[in-house]
Amino acid sequence: MQTANRGKQDNRALTRPQGTYNQLKVFLPRLGIKTKFVKGEKPEDFKKLIDDNTKAIYLESIGNPKYSVPDFEAIVKIAHDAGVPVLVSVARLDKSCKY
Repeated sequence: MQTANRGKQDNRALTRPQGTYNQLKVFLPRLGIKTKFVKGEKPEDFKKLIDDNTKAIYLESIGNPKYSVPDFEAIVKIAHDAGVPVLVSVARLDKSCKY
């Protein structure tokens, strides 16, 4: 929430069906913060939604409910090329993660 403010938005992968989803879909719009939900898991799906108002991309290290793992390297490159930070919710992380 600190990366966005009224009139701004962030792009997020739609992976968690409850807590995070409700915060993004219900609570943040009440504060004037819009969230775009990425339909799909391909890095190109994220790239299509980035615009001048994008403040961050939010990912989960292991997505719910499908236990999917995003292509961190490709998504981070897309985000950094656009000047957008990437936020990662880490439910589980091992020492091989370099990001």
